[in-house]
Amino acid sequence: MSLDVREWTCPHCRTHYDCDLNAAISIKAEAIRILKAEGDARTSTLKQATQSVP
Repeated sequence: MSLDVREWTCPHCRTHYDCDLNAAISIKAEAIRILKAEGDARTSTLKQATQSVP
């Protein structure tokens, strides 16, 4: 499918797809995956930083 097609409906199941929405969902899922992978390091750094604030 070419990139100028922004939405389409499956001829078999009649499900409607929005390519931009699907891309946004994929980007969000990847961001969550990355943040979870880095989460332990970020969480411990954040805890250290907030504990030193009076």
